[in-house]
Amino acid sequence: MDKPSYLGKGGDNPARPKGTDALQSVLGEVGRRLEAHRVRLVALRAGGASWELRWTQPGTQPEHPAPSPGDSPPSPALPPRWLEVLQQDGAIRQSARGPGTLAVLVVPVWTEGELWGFIEAASGSARRWRAADEAIARQYAACAGSLLEQIHKGIYLDSLLENATAFYVVRTDLSGRVTYASPSYRRSLGPGVELPGSSALEAVLPEDRACCVGAVQQALAEPGRAVWAELRKIGPSGRPQPTAWEFIAVRGLDGEVRELQCVGYDLSRQRRWDLFRQEMLGLYRLLIGKGLGEATYSQILRAALRAIPAAQAGSVTRLMPDGSFGFVAAEGYDLKALQKVRLHPSEPLSLSQHTKAQVFTQEDLARFNARLDPQRRSILERHGRTREIQALLSAPVWVDEKLQAYLYLDNFERPDAFDELDLEMAHNFGTQIGLLLQKLELEARVTHLAYRDPLTGLLNRTSFGHKLAEALEALRHGRGRSLALLYLDLDGFKEINDLFGHEHGDLLLREVASRLQSAVRAGDRVARQGGDEFLLLLHDLADPADVIPVVERILELLRHPLTLSGVSHRLSASVGIAMAQAQSTPQALLREADLALYEAKAQGRNRYAFFEASLQKALEEDVRLCEALRQALEGDAGADEPLALHLQPIVSLREGKLHHFEALLRWGKAPPSRFIPLAERRGLIRPLGRWVLQRAARLASAWGIPISVNVSPSELTGDFARELEQVMREAAVAPGGLILEITEAAILAEGTQAVLEQLRALGVPLHLDDFGSGYSSLEYLVHLPIDTLKLGQGFLRALGDPPELSSPADRVVRAVVSLGKSLELAVIAEGIESETQLEYLKGLGVQMGQGYFLGRPAGESSAATRWGLGL
Repeated sequence: MDKPSYLGKGGDNPARPKGTDALQSVLGEVGRRLEAHRVRLVALRAGGASWELRWTQPGTQPEHPAPSPGDSPPSPALPPRWLEVLQQDGAIRQSARGPGTLAVLVVPVWTEGELWGFIEAASGSARRWRAADEAIARQYAACAGSLLEQIHKGIYLDSLLENATAFYVVRTDLSGRVTYASPSYRRSLGPGVELPGSSALEAVLPEDRACCVGAVQQALAEPGRAVWAELRKIGPSGRPQPTAWEFIAVRGLDGEVRELQCVGYDLSRQRRWDLFRQEMLGLYRLLIGKGLGEATYSQILRAALRAIPAAQAGSVTRLMPDGSFGFVAAEGYDLKALQKVRLHPSEPLSLSQHTKAQVFTQEDLARFNARLDPQRRSILERHGRTREIQALLSAPVWVDEKLQAYLYLDNFERPDAFDELDLEMAHNFGTQIGLLLQKLELEARVTHLAYRDPLTGLLNRTSFGHKLAEALEALRHGRGRSLALLYLDLDGFKEINDLFGHEHGDLLLREVASRLQSAVRAGDRVARQGGDEFLLLLHDLADPADVIPVVERILELLRHPLTLSGVSHRLSASVGIAMAQAQSTPQALLREADLALYEAKAQGRNRYAFFEASLQKALEEDVRLCEALRQALEGDAGADEPLALHLQPIVSLREGKLHHFEALLRWGKAPPSRFIPLAERRGLIRPLGRWVLQRAARLASAWGIPISVNVSPSELTGDFARELEQVMREAAVAPGGLILEITEAAILAEGTQAVLEQLRALGVPLHLDDFGSGYSSLEYLVHLPIDTLKLGQGFLRALGDPPELSSPADRVVRAVVSLGKSLELAVIAEGIESETQLEYLKGLGVQMGQGYFLGRPAGESSAATRWGLGL
């Protein structure tokens, strides 16, 4: 059947060619009425920056053909004055300027309130344009604007009818026979359906035909009024498609009803998207309420099957920790059997690497499965029914830009079971699920960070506090036996951090956390308190003595060599232990464990201590003493006992002359054996040592006598050499004016060797104090940059007074003196108390000595008077 008369070939609206002819007629009329040689209709482009010739009067060929897309502007830019005049709806009248030129009249053309272009009329050189000429030109310019609007509307209508997918137009005669159907409606019925001349009711589901007839009768009874009805039409896949229709009875020129205009809207997309949104909303509520779990993917799969009715079965594969894809959910299949199959990302069905939902056919499945080994192929064909699947809709699930899962929806009946909407919905389903999983993973990560230490993965301080409070509450109600809280601190961790860097230290802390976890029972708790401090809660202990094997196991595990980045470490720790009582609170128990740790550190490294009530009193005394020491260091006016240096002479034994002094720190509130270890524990040893160095340097500079200073192992780190150089420079003391006395323990500490080499480069003499009383190592002695050995006073006490010759002590002293001579090191003997000891040492060739017999320690003023030195 032919198309209606108002449609041209291919369904085009004839308004366009008719409008073109009319435009040329308009231009012809302008040329005739104005007696113009040339009339042109020009369109402005790029906001008026250039122009394009569209039409000329009949019989005149365009001077510039219309450009192809992407061509440069076909003519020069429009004069700015012209554009300004035209935008203000003005006209341009130009007279001829000489022989051979034309007089030009230009008027604007407007469409839909916008400046579209202009009409240009050109005439002979003798012509002068009048106001009447402009009025004629404007009249035809308005007509041209109206025709252009009709042409544009025709183009839009053509596009709408041709490209619309959910908008239908159908015309029928009064008997219900189709006289016209838009392309979108013809496509919605599928190929092979003959429409013109057929009954429009044939496309309506039989159950809805009575409703359709009733709506048509109502429309025919009231011509011109729209009557609405919702009907289900039969789609190309045979599935009912809900639609909404507007029926209007149209009168002819004679006033009689001649045809029925039907405008329809496809509701299937809307209804299916409503179902999709409903399923997604339910899934969001379910998963957000319960979080990630083993059933998560099964719930996702069931929701997808409900949202996409063409799917008769389905499965989900997820990226596993080993990098392969494994089945985690299945509907219509044996999941336990499928879980035996693992697929590499380069294997089916991820072989296609599709980023959007895609349909695979039986041929695709056969080709994919052919790449598998026989065992996995057999499982997929038998339990996954891959030989029965006619269409498989695969939707990838991306989480944080990483492919994490595939959602597979299967149909066993037809290869074309899934339409474009199914593809679109499956893709959106995968996208939404990816966003949901990402949200759930982020929430799980945030929860983990809220309760876990980010570095070690152990419980953090907050979550450990909750666990401790719960355990103490259970203990108060008689549930469980005794509890023990362990407070552990690594020995010497700061030096490791300073020497090897914080990244290395972080790796070490992770290894320590792993070892602590392995040392406790399943029900016990381990947390990181902060820095290098850890907390352990031991449950259900029959006796406090049960803690000891656990603590000893922990210390033993930490002592095992640990190699990181090629560096071997042997760690140790100090542990404080507090046993919970029925009335214990978390804060009190933590304080008690901290006090016990303090006591363990006071006893030395690699030890543990139980809390006792006396520790509280000792701690309070330490706190008071530490505050007083801090005030003395800062020179606070409120300090009742200032720090002071006492000087003990070190004498050249052969000449009996003063060689140098040893500076000994004194404080009226406590002996050195009390306040110096306290300063070590409380982090005051470095400022205390700097105070001694500064005071000794000023005395050495003023007296012209070298002064030796004892240096703690904890001072020989980092920038100590640079700080010492600054002290010497400020005091104007020569490099040999300050002598550093260091112990064997300091020499053996990690990182000390580099600092000693820096001190040697400064020219600072180094004395090895109390040689032979600690960890003497001849190998270290050979390589150390030291100048002098100091024999501890214990050697002379062992010799007796007078010294007992040929005794073991005598042989040791002689060996040490001989060793010093062979290494070209001077030897200083400490603890000389008598003439006989002095003569004995002189006989051995000992160069220098120190002791009460040679001179007692004295304050600065007394020492200066005794040795004739100026203050």
